[in-house]
Amino acid sequence: AISAAANGMRAGLRRIHVKPLTALAALLGVLMPASMVSLAGAWIYLQWASPDHVLSADSRLYVPAVGATEQDSSHKARVLAIDATMNGYDVQLWRGNGLAMHELSTAAQALEAARTFPLSRSGITPQEKYAQSFDDAEQSLTRALANVGAAGESVAQELSQHAVSVIVLPPPTDNTDLQARAQLRAYLNAVPGLEYITENDTGAFWRISAQTPPARIRIVDSDEESQPLASEMYGAHTHIDQPDSNDRYLVLAERAGRGWKAQLDGESLEPLSRAERVEHHLPVWAQAWKVPAGSDGELEVGYRMWPVVGIRIVQALMMLVALGVALPIRSRKEDVA
Repeated sequence: AISAAANGMRAGLRRIHVKPLTALAALLGVLMPASMVSLAGAWIYLQWASPDHVLSADSRLYVPAVGATEQDSSHKARVLAIDATMNGYDVQLWRGNGLAMHELSTAAQALEAARTFPLSRSGITPQEKYAQSFDDAEQSLTRALANVGAAGESVAQELSQHAVSVIVLPPPTDNTDLQARAQLRAYLNAVPGLEYITENDTGAFWRISAQTPPARIRIVDSDEESQPLASEMYGAHTHIDQPDSNDRYLVLAERAGRGWKAQLDGESLEPLSRAERVEHHLPVWAQAWKVPAGSDGELEVGYRMWPVVGIRIVQALMMLVALGVALPIRSRKEDVA
């Protein structure tokens, strides 16, 4: 759009008298696309000519094969990585192969540094001044991790509610506190419901076995029995069969929010309030809906972000404006006296 506008501007200038501001506009119209092309060319040259590429794929494996299998399954389970660093325990919940490049902004790194868990002989506990700002989901995960040191029986169940199926203790690095890592490994081996598998290049890892099966989306009956449902990375398109004579509850292992929508055979399901989630013994932080008694059919779950719709409308308008500017403009003929 910028180059098209520049061409249109030059065509228009040939038909009108050149003035200082007009000349400046023409110059900017030439320099702007030229600067973009030159910057792109410089980056490509550095990427091609430098022995240490500016941007390259990381060949290391972060998620063990058993964890990757769970992530790729229809349940879309997650991996919990706990790294014992010199500054404390760094805890991350992975949907895929660890952090992506777009998640490594300065602001994101500062936030992660502020929420690093300090070393503790009684478990993994967050710094008090940061724990107060945790939301319900972070507090739930924090409680589970704090009970690791006490070999709490609820650890596996709470982590399973976050759709965690595998815990990974990454291999040591220069920033690893070896004593804290060994202590954490001993803690994890003693927790009921955590099954130690092995240790390899991806680190040591444990499989979670709990009453609630690790799954991103599940349906809970009146007896609090959970049945996992097929899910996708963000939404879900699946089928609910075997209608129940009592109300059931659809639980999504995501933070509760107004953007989440669920429909069963085209009919919207009623979301549960925080008080209702507590009343029915569901995770207080998770998004949940009521499935009326006797209901079955095709289930669709998705997230609608109205600000994104607004941004797309603005982008479309800007493109129309850019196209309008790019059109060649003829100058009006001046009357000769």
